[in-house]
Amino acid sequence: MKYRQAGFSLLEAMVAASMLAIFAGLLLNRMHYYQEMAEKTNMEATVKALQSGLRYEMARALMAGQEIDYQRLANENPMNWLDQKPPNYLGEFSHNAESLTRGAWYFDPHNRELVYLPALDGHFVPDRKGQIRVRYRVELRAGKDASGIVTARLKEIEAYTWF
Repeated sequence: MKYRQAGFSLLEAMVAASMLAIFAGLLLNRMHYYQEMAEKTNMEATVKALQSGLRYEMARALMAGQEIDYQRLANENPMNWLDQKPPNYLGEFSHNAESLTRGAWYFDPHNRELVYLPALDGHFVPDRKGQIRVRYRVELRAGKDASGIVTARLKEIEAYTWF
């Protein structure tokens, strides 16, 4: 009578464990990619909300029959235009911004810049100063024709590349 082995041999168990480790590594790599993509999307959605807030501030002044105070808008913290600030907004800082939490916004009142510090920056290209950040400022533009119409918009200070 021959004895038959039941279950896995040691070699079969090692092959199965190796395959599971490879699949887990691929899954974790893709999950990190999608987390970073979600962070970028969240940042861009906040920028869109801020741009809508700027338009709302200008429309509110027009509806009240007031002249739009463009200089006030250019100097103001854009987060003040939102009904509710994002949970990752840290406040106003003009010094020691390097030590701030990543994945968060802050406003630099000295330079009048709204700055986002990415937490997941594996696909982020640093700016020309080598810093990993995205900066925005309210830009005022006078009309190109004789009307002199002024417009305001939230604009990137330096174009960023993320992915």
